[in-house]
Amino acid sequence: MKLTLARKRLLLGSANVGVITVFCLVALLSRAPRLLFSNQAIATVADVCALALFFFTFAVLQSGFDLIGATACEREDIYIDLKDVFRKLLRAIVIQSLVLGGCALLIGIVAKVSAQYGVFLLLCALCYFISKYKVKIASLLCPEILFKEIDSTKIVVSSNQPCFNGGIHNNQDLFSNSLLLNLSKDEALIIHERRMLIIQSGAAQRGQYGAYGILLIGAYLGLFVFKIDTKSVAGIVEFSLWNTLWSFICLLIIPTFDRLAVFAADRRILLTGVERSTFKSALEKQDIFFDDEKQRTRLIENVFHPIPMLLSGPYFLLQMGR
Repeated sequence: MKLTLARKRLLLGSANVGVITVFCLVALLSRAPRLLFSNQAIATVADVCALALFFFTFAVLQSGFDLIGATACEREDIYIDLKDVFRKLLRAIVIQSLVLGGCALLIGIVAKVSAQYGVFLLLCALCYFISKYKVKIASLLCPEILFKEIDSTKIVVSSNQPCFNGGIHNNQDLFSNSLLLNLSKDEALIIHERRMLIIQSGAAQRGQYGAYGILLIGAYLGLFVFKIDTKSVAGIVEFSLWNTLWSFICLLIIPTFDRLAVFAADRRILLTGVERSTFKSALEKQDIFFDDEKQRTRLIENVFHPIPMLLSGPYFLLQMGR
C-alpha cells in the first residue's frame, strides 16, 4: 500500500521527535552533560568551543531528517534540485549552530552575573524579541523568502514551500502567495477575513502569549525547581536537553487547544454570513497544499495534528448547514 504524502510526513516527524526525545531523556538520566563537559563556570576558549561543538552536533543530527523531508517527503509536482537542497541545508546547520551557540553563551554570561533570575529575564526578553521581529529575522536568515506588504492588514509571503499557508504577525495576515494564486478573489477574501476576525477577537495574541508562556514555564522549572546551573557548559547543555524534553511534553497537549481554536475561528466567520460554498472550496484548496488528507484516525488526529481534518471541522459544519 502506497503511503500518502501526509502519512510520510507523519512518520518522518514522529521518527524525528522520537529520536531527539529519547536522546535527551537518556542524556539527562545518565547525567551525560556532567560527565562530558566542564562543570566550572565558562571561562576559556575551550569552553566556548565545547558549546559550539554540542550545538553543531545537534544541528547535524537534525539535518538528516530535514534532508529526508526535502527529498522523500515532498510533493511530486515540485522539482527538487539536490544541489540547492544541500546548499540550504549547510546554511541551516551553520545558522542554527551560531544562533543556538550564541544564545547559550549569552545565558552563561548572564548566569555568572545575576544567576537564575537574570537568565529567566533574558529568556523573557528573547521571547519578546522573536515575537516582535520574526518577519525581519526570517528575511535576514532566508533572503529567498519575500515579504510584500499590501496594506496595514496583509503581507503576501512568497516562498518556495507551497505547504506554507500563511499566519499572523503583529496583527497582520501573512498570506501565502502560492495559495493566493490558486484561490479565487472571493475565496482569498474569506480566508483573509477569517484571520482578521482571529486578530480582532484577541485569539491570535492569546495564542502567542500562551505558547511563549508554556515555554517559559519549562525554563522556570529547569532553573528554579530542578536547580540547573547555567554558568557552566555542562549546565547549559543540561538546560538545553531539559527544554527540548519539555517541548515534547507540550507537543502532546497543545494540539488539542489548537484544534479548538480552529473550530472557534470557523464558527466566527460562519456567523458573519459568508457564502458557505465559497468558504468550503477555499478550505479544500488550502488543505490540498497543507495536508491533503481528508480522513485520519482519531488517535493520529489528537496527538499529531493541530489543524483538524476537514471532515471533523469546518467542512462538517458546512455540510450540516450549521
